[in-house]
Amino acid sequence: MSDITAVWQRLSGHDASLSADSVLRRVRQLTVVGVLVLALLNGADAVTTRLLLLHAPAGAIEANPLAGVLLAGGALLYVKLAIVAALGVAALRDRPRLGLLIATWLVGGLYTAAVLSNILLLRMV
Repeated sequence: MSDITAVWQRLSGHDASLSADSVLRRVRQLTVVGVLVLALLNGADAVTTRLLLLHAPAGAIEANPLAGVLLAGGALLYVKLAIVAALGVAALRDRPRLGLLIATWLVGGLYTAAVLSNILLLRMV
């Protein structure tokens, strides 16, 4: 039994009869869905950030310095899309990795918080 199968079975509460192939297939599916969600959240973050910068009172800035530079140069959305595309390729091409699955959904949670924060701030403007 592979390490990923053992970890998955412990985390999910499944019995030991679950095959390694089915565990790997499920990890891949959840990772691909996570990458798609991350792509949507990245787009939502870019749009809501842009709206905030356009409609907020003078002096509003992008809090992330790297994103600020990319946003000023008009490359932020392209860089975000390239990163998500690379994650998608890794999720589909490589052997499914539990670490990539966890990282994808963790980052998705952080982007969800950022988008919700942007939406709340937009409602206040």
